[in-house]
Amino acid sequence: MLGVEIGQDQRAQTAEEFGFGQDLSIPMGVTPSRIGEDLDDAQLATTSIGQYETRVTPLQMAMVGGAFANDGVVMRPRLVQAVRTADLSTVSELTPKEVGQPLSAANAAQMRQMMVGVVEDGTGSAAAIDGVEVGGKTGTAEWGEDRSPHSWYVGYGQTDEQKIAVAVVVEEGGYGSRTAAPIARDVMEAVIQR
Repeated sequence: MLGVEIGQDQRAQTAEEFGFGQDLSIPMGVTPSRIGEDLDDAQLATTSIGQYETRVTPLQMAMVGGAFANDGVVMRPRLVQAVRTADLSTVSELTPKEVGQPLSAANAAQMRQMMVGVVEDGTGSAAAIDGVEVGGKTGTAEWGEDRSPHSWYVGYGQTDEQKIAVAVVVEEGGYGSRTAAPIARDVMEAVIQR
């Protein structure tokens, strides 16, 4: 498996470049995402596909999905774009800030192509929006016997004027393709104006 070939050190470094393990403030604190340490090969393999010791927030995964749409650059998340008075005059605007660039623009383009394929011809088809480039990845996270899995969708939507990164998790929601992907579509449609 590729995760074992890459090894723990490279996997940990790449995850850190994507923001894993970092204390984030949006402005309230966000629990850092973790991927596990000191793993044997079997544990490393399962962690590399999001199982075993992987503990990740939807915010963290939105940052990862957003990096693919942003030529490999991870942006610091913000809860608000601007502060305004009652008459909507701008008091201050928050400036977008980069966290880092864990992958090249060329590699980000390859990831976008694969993610668009998931939406156009795969499990993410329920996230498709006419006139918008939508890329994503569905997920189904098992978390115990006799329990329904958590439903995930991570991706982005973009037009020439706008980009949005999105991550949806529905606890015990079943398959990501059935539950989380349609919610992601609805969120992106609400934000992207065509």
